[in-house]
Amino acid sequence: MDRATDRRLAAALCVALLAVSACRPRESRVQLFEVQVSDLERAVGFYQAVFEWGVSRPDSSYAILEALPVAIGLVKRDSVIAGGAMVVVGVPDLETILRRVVENGGALRNPVGPSWRGRQFTFSDPDGNEMVVWSEESDPNGG
Repeated sequence: MDRATDRRLAAALCVALLAVSACRPRESRVQLFEVQVSDLERAVGFYQAVFEWGVSRPDSSYAILEALPVAIGLVKRDSVIAGGAMVVVGVPDLETILRRVVENGGALRNPVGPSWRGRQFTFSDPDGNEMVVWSEESDPNGG
């Protein structure tokens, strides 16, 4: 199987598991974060370009980003209130993701700096939703 097929199968499994676990919760756990967006196509394009996540589209006003093991739901709203829960996305290469954020219309809110266990930065997407990108990698400049 190729990588795209693997992603589609993993996404289908994730969506199925989310549906089953939502109906029959056995323990408390985060399964999905929802982010409000004003332009669903722009938001899907932004997150796919930055993180290379797959996407499922159950309808025209909702998209599920396959950020396994947790999914992120993008909800189309006429009026967006940015903020809410802070999503932290772990990545292997901080600089690549930072470059993609800027290239795709995101805004850097807090520059790359040390975190409790690695390095991180905060950005906002084109709708103003903030997220933290974190990596266990150490500073390549030795700082």
